[in-house]
Amino acid sequence: MTRLEVELLLGPSGAGKSTTARLLAAKKIGHIIFVGDKCRELAEQGRLSRGDALALRTGIPLSIGAIHLALDELIPDICQCKRVFIDGPPRSRAQAQLLANRFLIRRIYRFIVPDQVLLQRLISRYRSEQRGDDLPAYAKAKIRAFRNEEPHILKQFELVPITELHYEASHETTVQIISDSYLSGQ
Repeated sequence: MTRLEVELLLGPSGAGKSTTARLLAAKKIGHIIFVGDKCRELAEQGRLSRGDALALRTGIPLSIGAIHLALDELIPDICQCKRVFIDGPPRSRAQAQLLANRFLIRRIYRFIVPDQVLLQRLISRYRSEQRGDDLPAYAKAKIRAFRNEEPHILKQFELVPITELHYEASHETTVQIISDSYLSGQ
């Protein structure tokens, strides 16, 4: 069986991954798997463990079991696709290992955003969406947790091409860079 080819949107919460993914989806550039959204849906249905429900509320990385469950439910919906984007994980080295074992990772789009900008974005998102995991104390903790795991995640994918996307670029520019890379098959 051929493994699904995946392009990862990698970065901490607030980096712009989901916004970019939604813009890619609107332009019909590839199929997007929104793992974080699915995990929140599973939590609302009471289908995640207490630990994972707490992780979602506080912004710490989810267990491998939660990621597996979300992917298992999302993948059949896209079984016709050969290549997809994943928005959400990895947020930890264990999640990176899971993705590396399950998929053929073709490219990583690494969102580079300073921590202070991330914190401002997360607090703004908390005010507009009331997401509890974006409370300032949780926002700082999840940024710090991602920064601690980021070198290990990158080590897991050291042979995978990485395109760095800097926060100064507009969403439109970021989408264009990803679109060009995706459509050229690079």
